[in-house]
Formats: sequence, C-alpha cells, structure tokens
Amino acid sequence: MGVMIDIIGSTIIRGVIVLVILNLNVSLNNALAEKTARAIVKQKTVVPAQVITDDLRSAGYNMVQKTFPIAKADEVTINTDFDNDGIAETVHYYLGAAPAGSTHRILYRQLNGGTSFELARDVDSLVFKYYDFNGATLAPGLNVNYIKSINVRLVIESNAQVSEGIGTDSTPKYVKAYWERTIFPYNLWAW
Repeated sequence: MGVMIDIIGSTIIRGVIVLVILNLNVSLNNALAEKTARAIVKQKTVVPAQVITDDLRSAGYNMVQKTFPIAKADEVTINTDFDNDGIAETVHYYLGAAPAGSTHRILYRQLNGGTSFELARDVDSLVFKYYDFNGATLAPGLNVNYIKSINVRLVIESNAQVSEGIGTDSTPKYVKAYWERTIFPYNLWAW
C-alpha cells in the first residue's frame, strides 16, 4: 500500500513540475515575441526619422522666400534646393488613408509634386508643431513666415498584436515606437 501512495505522489509531483515548465515556456515565448516585435518596430522607425530630419534641416536652403507652402498639424511641405542648382524643390509629407481592414496609416513623401513614395507603414500618428524665433508655438497653417523650428512626433505600431502574460491575464496589444525631435533648420535662422 505504501508503494502505491509513493507512485501516486511522485506522479502528482511530476505533473506539477511539467506544468511549471510549460508555464515558463509559454511566458518566455510571449516575452520573445514582444521583444522581437519591439525591435522590428524600432527598426521601422529609423529610416523615416532620418529622412524627415534630413529634409527638414534643409528647409529654406538657397531660397529667397523661406516659407512653408503647407504647415499643418499632420502634413508639411518645405521648399529647398537640394542640388544647389537654383531651382526650388518641394518636399511634401503626409499621411494617407488607412488600408482596408487596418487602423494604421501610411506615411508618404512626395518630391516636386511627383509620385508619392511610401516612407513608412503602420503609422499610428504623425504630428508637426511649429515654433517662432522666441520658441512660441505657432498655430498650424498660420504665420508660416515666422516658422523657425519644427517639432516632429512619429508613432509607428507593430502590424500585429502580441500577447502579454499567459492564461486569463493575456491581453493582446500593439507594440509602439515613438520618435520625437525638434529640428532647427539653419537656413530659416540665417539673416
């Protein structure tokens, strides 16, 4: 009789050990999926951030009229002379509509009114804030002659939700990457 109790007890202990190991495995897999999604989203943010920064830094370069044709909260157009040939180029950034079945939008870059280039997908938000010489916030679309710096905030989400936790406390969510920078185009400050 004592042998049977030992066998049943050891089977229960082995079962508990197996459940603990399975629980640990599921937790590690969820953590790996979230870390992977976070790394992918951060990587997807690098190129758009660099392109936007480079373009906005050149705003007004070699231009007599240093204004912004469009200066809205979610859209901007700059005039510059990238190739120093005396001919103005315009660069337009805007968010397109969300594709069917998605809440994410697409960030487009358009050069000289040509075909729009898809700069980033899975964009949650893009916000431009404009500041004057004294650092006072300018209302989007107004006083474009006084813009001296631009704050850009870009939020990109993962294209699929990842689970957090296990069992009943598992809550799927999108992983987000935030990028924000205030850019001071030298050409707008030149006297």
